[in-house]
Amino acid sequence: MPYLKLSSKHQITIPKNVREALGLEAGDRLYIGCEGGKLVLRPLPKVRNPTEKLYGSVKSEKDAVEAVREFRKAGGRA
Repeated sequence: MPYLKLSSKHQITIPKNVREALGLEAGDRLYIGCEGGKLVLRPLPKVRNPTEKLYGSVKSEKDAVEAVREFRKAGGRA
C-alpha cells in the first residue's frame, strides 16, 4: 500500500499508479471528506463541455437567440 506524506504547505502527492488507475489528470477535481474517521478522496465526474450537459434542460416556448435579444434590449447584459 502506498503512503503519503503531508508537506509543510499541507499538500499531498497522489502516487502515479493510483493516478493512472483512476485516470486522474492535472486539474481534475476531487471530493475530500472525513467518513467514519477516515480520510476519503473521490474523483468528481469530468465534464468536458459544460454547455453540452445543460442542453435541453430548460424548457421554453421562446427561441434562445430571441430571448437573449430581448434581455439585452431591456438593458441586461449577456
